[in-house]
Amino acid sequence: MKNKVDEVYNKSKKGLCIFLAFVMCVSLLSFAGSYRKAAAEEKNIEFDVENIKDYNVSIHDSGVFTLVNYTSEKGDVESVKWSVSDENIMKVTDIENLGAQYEALSSGKVDVYADITIKGTGIISDSAEDTDNGEDNTYDESTYYDRLTFSVFVYPDMSNVELVSSSQTKYMSSYD
Repeated sequence: MKNKVDEVYNKSKKGLCIFLAFVMCVSLLSFAGSYRKAAAEEKNIEFDVENIKDYNVSIHDSGVFTLVNYTSEKGDVESVKWSVSDENIMKVTDIENLGAQYEALSSGKVDVYADITIKGTGIISDSAEDTDNGEDNTYDESTYYDRLTFSVFVYPDMSNVELVSSSQTKYMSSYD
């Protein structure tokens, strides 16, 4: 009789193990299916030269940098070369229309530099006495350089973070 009881016990133990293994597999597959990497957000940033402030993005965000409210009395903007203080935090690539494509790679603070090339085109002399027809305009053909610096903070992606409340227990001692 004891062998019969042991045999039934072993079969139920084996069945319970198989059932628990099945539940664990289903749970892992369910978790793997529900877990997904947060989609990178397209976040374009306009750096306002008249209102310089700090800018915030999340890891894996990407977009375009552009300048607004930039004027120069020395001439027209010929080009803008973009760079960053730490390429491990943010990657920047120059694009058309004086902008840059960026991608935030890791968290931290990065300085973004806009190196502006200005081609002088303004009139620097207008003396009518130098010519026979009364017009003598001398144009400025010089090249000028200007550097603007903006701070960007890259934060961890918190889009899939969920705050779960739980009970809290406080243990008091005689000294509390």
